[in-house]
Amino acid sequence: MQLNPDCIRAVMLQIESDWTVKDDGRGHITFGSLNLSQLCKALPEYTQADIFYTLHNLEQAGYIKMQTTWADGAVYRCSVNYMTYSGHEFLNGIRDPKHWSVIKSGIDAVRNYSLDAINAIAGGVTTAAISAYLEKSKL
Repeated sequence: MQLNPDCIRAVMLQIESDWTVKDDGRGHITFGSLNLSQLCKALPEYTQADIFYTLHNLEQAGYIKMQTTWADGAVYRCSVNYMTYSGHEFLNGIRDPKHWSVIKSGIDAVRNYSLDAINAIAGGVTTAAISAYLEKSKL
């Protein structure tokens, strides 16, 4: 199975959008979690297998923390606990639709669809944008 870059971006944006931190009114902070079925409902353009595979790889990369319960070799329960700081940094690099278009062109050109390649190209796009801004706004 291959990672789908558009699914990666969509899942990360959805996690950021739907995950919550709440004050329960009694002085306790509670964290929400998102389960696989919630993500599948929110992202119907992707298969459950694509979304789970994306989550699994995002967890291995350290971008999210999740819990998966397996039963008889199948996923019984899967929920995202939270996005890590590294995950937020990764998402910030791929969030902007214009930058994402450039990033996708880059990963297509190098034919490397790994999280590392996406992150490296996103870093290059961000660096180029910062350089262009600084050059334009010289004092």
